[in-house]
Order: sequence, then structure tokens, then C-alpha cells
Amino acid sequence: MATATISVPATQAQLSSLSQKTGRGRSWTAAGVLAVIAIIVFSVLSNLLQTGPAPCPSSCRQPPPPVVAALPPAASFTSSAYGYSLAYDPGLPPAAQDSGSITWELQEGNDIGAYQVSAQLAGGRGPSTVVQDLVNASQFPDAGARLQFAIPGAEIGYQSGAGNLYYEPNITPNQGQATQGNIIAMAAVKRDSSGRNVAITVFGFATRDPALNPGHPLPEQTFIGFNIDQVINTVLWAGEKPL
Repeated sequence: MATATISVPATQAQLSSLSQKTGRGRSWTAAGVLAVIAIIVFSVLSNLLQTGPAPCPSSCRQPPPPVVAALPPAASFTSSAYGYSLAYDPGLPPAAQDSGSITWELQEGNDIGAYQVSAQLAGGRGPSTVVQDLVNASQFPDAGARLQFAIPGAEIGYQSGAGNLYYEPNITPNQGQATQGNIIAMAAVKRDSSGRNVAITVFGFATRDPALNPGHPLPEQTFIGFNIDQVINTVLWAGEKPL
């Protein structure tokens, strides 16, 4: 019986040849895949560069900002007797004025109020004394009135002064019934450009309807306080320049 003879060297040569062919095939395959990927990437980039930004649905322009009407200029008052001046909202005109004072009358619901800005020569008095003299010379407060507190940091025209707030059980407005409310009195003293020590004062009242606001009126319920602040912050003594 014949025995098959295997040539080992020949087999090794065949395997080596096959391995070289397989390696060359894999290299060509990898190169082909990379080429396809490069074509796809190039195509996508070309489309992106040619397309440009997406168009706006209507208009890309921003709408103009809304136009708000300018506020009217402030009205002003200058005392011919004492030279001080102040500014106020023209929408809230004064009820009266003369050479030395200006007065407002206000109403909020059933509550009414009024206040006056005035001036006088201090004559050596400080703000606290001027406030007390102002109260003593007025019809308020009466025997039933009670000092609520001294107004902290009281100022007129950014000049340090003094002020008191009173509870008044019997305020009787003109042609009205007596009701409860608060009284405000303030003063500040400063030397003006003429060398006079002028005291500028504020005196006012505000009622509180007991049917709507039971109990004693609280200081923060004195509705004229906000209006007073707006006016007295603008006060200038004679010869004084605005801030």
C-alpha cells in the first residue's frame, strides 16, 4: 500500500502565500471603507456650507421698543415773602397759596385731609420749639389729643428738623362731622442766602372713617404722609441750589 508523502516545506510556502493574499485583501477593504466615509463627510459638509442659515418665519427684525409718553414737568411754587421754593405734581394742584404758604386738600375714599407748607423767621428757635409753637397756634390738637410719637429722622428739603404725629379724636373738617384722625407737624431751620434763619414748616391732618377703620388711626394710615414726602423733599431755601 502506497503511503502519502506530505511535503512540509511546500505546505508552509502555500500558507505563506495565502496569508500575504489575505493581508492584501484586508488592506484594500479598509481603504475602501475609509474612502466611502470620506465621501459621505465631504458631501454633508458641502451641503451645510451651501445651505446657510434657516430663513425667519416672518421677519428677523426686532420690533421697536414701546413709546411711553414723557411725564409732564413738575409745577413749582416760590414764596415771595421768604424766598423758599418747592415742586409738586401738576396733577395735584394746590387749593390755595399766598406770599408765604401753599396748601393742598386731598381725599381718599371717605377720608379727607389737608396740609400746608409755610415759613416763618426762626428768631433763635430750634426745629422742636417751632413745631410746638406751630401746634399751639393751631386749632389742633385739642384737649383729647395725644402725641403718638416724634417722627424719626424728620427732614424738610433734606435739612434735619423735628416733627410730631398726634392722634386727634375730634377732627371737624369744614362743613363736616367730627371724626378721629391724625395730625402731622414738622419744621426745619436753615440760614438762607440773605442771612435769615428761616423755619419752613408743615402742618396737616387726615381723618379716618371709624366705620371703615375701627380703632385708633395708626400712623401708617395717615394717607397724606406720602403726598407730604413728595413735596417737602423738593424744598429749597432762598439761594440754595438743587441737588
